[in-house]
Amino acid sequence: MREVAFDESGNTGQYLLDRAQPVYALASVAKPAPEAAAGMSPLLENSPFSEFKFSTLRGSARGREILSSVFESDLLEPESARVVPVDKDWMVAGKMVDLLWEPAAMDSNAFYGSGMHRQIATMLQKQGPREAGQENWERWQRAFVAVVRNPEESEPMAEFAAALTALKEASQETAIGHMLDVVPDDADLLAALIPHGRDELDPALGGLVEQLHHWSERLCEPFRVVHDDSAVVRRWRDLLERMSDQEVPRSSFEVGDIRFVFPLMAPEIITADSRHSSAVQLADILSGAVMWCVRERVRGEKVPEEWWRWGLSRFIDFAQGAPDFLLGLVEPGEIDEPAVDPCQSQQ
Repeated sequence: MREVAFDESGNTGQYLLDRAQPVYALASVAKPAPEAAAGMSPLLENSPFSEFKFSTLRGSARGREILSSVFESDLLEPESARVVPVDKDWMVAGKMVDLLWEPAAMDSNAFYGSGMHRQIATMLQKQGPREAGQENWERWQRAFVAVVRNPEESEPMAEFAAALTALKEASQETAIGHMLDVVPDDADLLAALIPHGRDELDPALGGLVEQLHHWSERLCEPFRVVHDDSAVVRRWRDLLERMSDQEVPRSSFEVGDIRFVFPLMAPEIITADSRHSSAVQLADILSGAVMWCVRERVRGEKVPEEWWRWGLSRFIDFAQGAPDFLLGLVEPGEIDEPAVDPCQSQQ
C-alpha cells in the first residue's frame, strides 16, 4: 500500500490567538519510504544532526545548506508534496461564522455554496478591530475561544455574553454592528449554539481531512497515512478510518466550490516517531519552511528570500485565510476541479 507522510508546524492546539505563532501549516509527502530514505541518508550522514527538523536546521549555516539541498533536489516536488497554510486569526473568525451566523441562515447550502461564510469571516477579521476597537475585539476573541474550549463551564459563558454586549455597544451603526444583530444576546440562547465536542478549534483535524480528500482524489487508490505523533490524530483515528471504509458505495456532494467524495482512501492511519521516517522529516521541512515564511508576512516583517529561492509557492494549491493572506506570494487563480470523478474515470 502506498504511504503519505504528514507533519505540521506552528500548532498551538485550540489556542489560536497566539500572536507569536499566528500561522499553522500541514504538509504531506507521497513519496515511497525507501526513496525518501535514499535521498535523505547521504545528507544526514555528512551532518551533525540525528534527524532533520526544520526548526533545528534553520538555526545553523550547515542546516541552511541542507535545507537548500532538499528544496533544490527532487526530494520535494509538487507532484508528490503539498502544504496548506492557515491564518489562525481568520480561522477563529471562520468558526464564529459557523457557530453564530450559519444557524440564522435560511438555507445553509446556499450560505456555504455562495461563499458567504468566507466573506463574513474576512469582514469580521478585517473590520472588527477597527469598527469595534482593538480592545473590545480582542476581548471578544478571547471569550469566544474560551467558551468553545470550555462549553460546560459557567464563567466562560458569562464572559462570552458580556464581551458580546460590549462589542455590540462599541460597534453600533457600523457594518460589524449590523452583522452582530443576528447573534442573540441571551446567555441561554448563546449556550445552545456552542457545541460540546472536543478539538473544535484545533486546525489539525480539519486540515488532515482536507488533505486526505486531496490525496484520495489524486492517487485514486488506498494509501496508508504516516503522521508525526499527534494526540489529536490518535483521538480521531478510528473515525477517520471509518470515513475510508472501502465497502461504502462511492458518492459525492458539491456545495458551491466545495466538492467532497466518499469514501476517502486512507483506511490505515498510524502515528510515528519522525526519527524513524525520512518522509515525515521531509513533511516537517516543508511545513516548517512555509509556516516560517508566511508567519513573517503575517507579522508585518519582510518575507524571507528563501520563499522565492526554494520555490515554496509551488507546493500550495489551497490555503485558509482572507483573500489577501497569500497575496503576492502565490500566483492568483482558482484550482480547476475535475469535471468528473477522476477515480471513477480510471475504472
